[in-house]
Amino acid sequence: MTRLSAWKMTGIVLLLCAATAIAAPAQTFTTLLTFDGSNGNDSESSLVQGVDGAFYGTTVAGGSSNNSCGEEGCGTAFRVTATGQLLSSHFSPVQGEGLVAGLLLAANGNFYGTAYDGGANFGCDGSVVTCGTVFEVTPTGKITTLYSFCAQTNCMDGDEPRATLIEGPNGDF
Repeated sequence: MTRLSAWKMTGIVLLLCAATAIAAPAQTFTTLLTFDGSNGNDSESSLVQGVDGAFYGTTVAGGSSNNSCGEEGCGTAFRVTATGQLLSSHFSPVQGEGLVAGLLLAANGNFYGTAYDGGANFGCDGSVVTCGTVFEVTPTGKITTLYSFCAQTNCMDGDEPRATLIEGPNGDF
């Protein structure tokens, strides 16, 4: 290849790149949902997409404020569609509060997560604070507490979980 041919080829490639960049569609950002406290507040974890195509997540606070979580509320688990329709379930102190970790979509189609506060047991770090939970949320919004931490003497089973769960090959977390 001669030097002139190489320059022609380089020019053609640059022209093709410029044409492709100009023709590429721009990316747009669309807000699907704004939390107002009653439907949740302080979403700190990433969303997970369910088998139905909707997005699922949790909020640290918000939801119902007429419980022992105080005015901020215990948090919510929520489902939002690509068009912004919201289904929100409110946590109670027994189910958990302080939902910082993200949800896990398990093989059975339900979602699982941890809450660093709430639950049935007191005594984390020698205090009267409840110690956290592992919970399940169905796509329809039903919340079930699966485990309350600090169930063993001296909290030998741990307390205040703050990580996203991982599902093992046998279905355990």
